[in-house]
Amino acid sequence: MAAGCATTQFERHLNDGDWAMAAEEFANDTSLLDSETALFRAAQLYSDPDKDTYNPALGKELYNKFVYRFPRSKNTEFAVAQRALLGEILQVQQDASKRIYAAENEARKVVISTQSLLLQIDSLTKITTTSQSKRDSLNNAIAKLEAELKDKDEQLRGLRAELAKLKQIDLGTKNGR
Repeated sequence: MAAGCATTQFERHLNDGDWAMAAEEFANDTSLLDSETALFRAAQLYSDPDKDTYNPALGKELYNKFVYRFPRSKNTEFAVAQRALLGEILQVQQDASKRIYAAENEARKVVISTQSLLLQIDSLTKITTTSQSKRDSLNNAIAKLEAELKDKDEQLRGLRAELAKLKQIDLGTKNGR
């Protein structure tokens, strides 16, 4: 539609490239849901990751309404494809969020375990001063705990690296990149 032919405030905002105002206008004017062109353009508005209005869940919902209300439109095939793509994007985001949550929980467990090991090492270090005969066996226990601590630290570094990667993936899917 040419810029001079815009008939609604929503269309004028779209034609002017004012995405936020177009989104606000669409949200406030429910009559636009009955317009084939407006509903399709709104679905596109929320489905474009390069726009600040990007909202894949809302975009998918609007494409779904479009397909239901206008099944014979020339844009229905495109809307069906976009709806499926947005569904996949939402699933990837959900999966990434679950993986991030699991990695964060595992990292918390490793931190707690590490703290416990540090307390044990500290306690054993203090006890080693009490007697020479106990000192050798306690030093062996300390060495074992320190080795465990080193292993836990390596696990924690690995989990943090994995968490960072997962967050990057999650941010990338949220930004559409």
